Amino acid sequence: MDSDLEFILELRVRVARYLTAVDAWESAYRKFSVRRGYQAGLTPELDKAQSEYRAAKRSLEAVVPRARRLGLRYGTRDPWTGLLKVAMGETTLGRNERTAIIAHLDRLLAACKDDVSVEQPLERPSSWLQRVKDYFL
Repeated sequence: MDSDLEFILELRVRVARYLTAVDAWESAYRKFSVRRGYQAGLTPELDKAQSEYRAAKRSLEAVVPRARRLGLRYGTRDPWTGLLKVAMGETTLGRNERTAIIAHLDRLLAACKDDVSVEQPLERPSSWLQRVKDYFL
């Protein structure tokens, strides 16, 4: 199992992939709805964007439970419910939701970095005799 710090870094990558997939889907959907209307069949571009969105969402959903536990541990607000309840074509992720997610990840990252620095034991200085011995040998 990854450390909390490594997990947060991976979580940031997955969130970025998910947000990129949402943006790509919305862009393809706008092109689709303007060019063909709502009754026409799917275009390859929209189909590709839809499959990327689903893959990114599954990837993110797999790590959200651990992210929620970390959020509880460090006392941060949970932004995951709104992020994963996006109904494509009806609801978009606005700037406020994106800002809340990024701020949440930044707080988790800072808290994990603080924990890592606190947990590392300080090296005990060796005796003067050992330092002289190490210097010459």
